[in-house]
Amino acid sequence: MSAAFRAELGEPTSGLTERAVRRDGFGLRPEFNILIGVCDGEIAGYTLYFDVYEPNYSERGLYLADLYVRPEHRNRGLGRALLACVAAEGRRRKRSFVWWVALADNVAAQAFYERLGAAAIPVVAHAAFGPFFDTLAASAPPIRRR
Repeated sequence: MSAAFRAELGEPTSGLTERAVRRDGFGLRPEFNILIGVCDGEIAGYTLYFDVYEPNYSERGLYLADLYVRPEHRNRGLGRALLACVAAEGRRRKRSFVWWVALADNVAAQAFYERLGAAAIPVVAHAAFGPFFDTLAASAPPIRRR
């Protein structure tokens, strides 16, 4: 399903394989959590989220990395229900916010979030990955740890 999500966005096919989910989503300290949405007895959508910290407010929260509903199950309330479940899980775990981003050209996602009443915060996202990440990491001075 993650591959379908990425394809819909015009991104490379997802690296979120079954192997990656087993390796990183389970164990004593899972890197992320997944909630599965079911409609009419079939998997219709999912969310993937993980813990974050916001230093400006000294608050713990959740980062919603993926929210996807299969096209044939859209406009039935599943996306809202999945997002609400992430928020409820955050509240249960004493988190105070959920943060996420949508690609600037993903107009459907932006309209969905606007209908929900989510705050649209203008940001420019930056990332270091691939060769740039490797070069950046290799250029770091020694880190003294206590």
